[in-house]
Amino acid sequence: VFAFGDARFYGSMGNVALNAPIVGMAASPTSQGYWLVGADGGIFAFHASFYGSTGSVHLVAPVTGMAATPSGRGYWLAAEDGGVFTFGDAPFYGSDARLGGAPTVGIAGGPAGYWLVHGEATAVLGPGSSGPAVARLQERLQTLGYWLGGAGGVDSRFGLLTVQAVYAFQWVSGLPADGTVGPATAAALDRASRPIAQARGNLIEVDKAHQVLLVVRNGQVLWTIHTSTGAVAGTTPSGWWTVYRQVDGYDVSSLGVLYRPKYVHSGVAIHGYPSVPPYPASHGCIRVTDAAMDFLWSSGLAPIGSTVWIHG
Repeated sequence: VFAFGDARFYGSMGNVALNAPIVGMAASPTSQGYWLVGADGGIFAFHASFYGSTGSVHLVAPVTGMAATPSGRGYWLAAEDGGVFTFGDAPFYGSDARLGGAPTVGIAGGPAGYWLVHGEATAVLGPGSSGPAVARLQERLQTLGYWLGGAGGVDSRFGLLTVQAVYAFQWVSGLPADGTVGPATAAALDRASRPIAQARGNLIEVDKAHQVLLVVRNGQVLWTIHTSTGAVAGTTPSGWWTVYRQVDGYDVSSLGVLYRPKYVHSGVAIHGYPSVPPYPASHGCIRVTDAAMDFLWSSGLAPIGSTVWIHG
């Protein structure tokens, strides 16, 4: 935050590692404080009261702006899809929620309403898209280490594995994981770098907080793969484990029918599954797509004896 004229500096998030980038700011009516808002709807209050946020809510589209109420006892948040969230004494007057079209890029409040402003219409890439733009997206994801089918992943078609790679990128970047590439995800891709491993050596790192499986070699992330861990907290056990058994085929276990599982602790395994949604949904195992599981087998990156660190 930079203060000019008679505006005072009350604080900033400049030295804090954020889960999502700051996208908006609103001043209190007396200008004796302000709020900052992140793309995930997280609110940071400086000499201003906290009235709530969407920081712990799964958003369909990222937040792009905020406005304070005239009283200063509440605020509105606007999302890219035109959705409006109200906190404190902020009344809801309506929204412009929709899919596609020009994104909502800001909100301004008045004494009895608010205005939403649209940006330039930007093509949204998603399932069914094809062509050079998709190829460029796939190349960028592969450069950053997001697995979408190995060398054959760049096929100019936005299929299942591209959706999974976008899920992984959005989770790591603190964006709503919807599997499509709109302005916020595209901007994040432009400035992104390869994910950083939290452990040294050669291992499989499972980050439950970001729903990704990282293949780590010599302390560097070789591949990042989207995963879905336990829907109930604690069912995917945190800790340091080892691949102690594997089945090259379908295996019927207490946690379901698992495709080519690599067991790491009791009945918990890394395995392929037809459904790998962008949220924790398993019975405790570490789900990846069948194609990703085939890759882990064929590449030899997770043999018997491999170290697996689960955390988050």
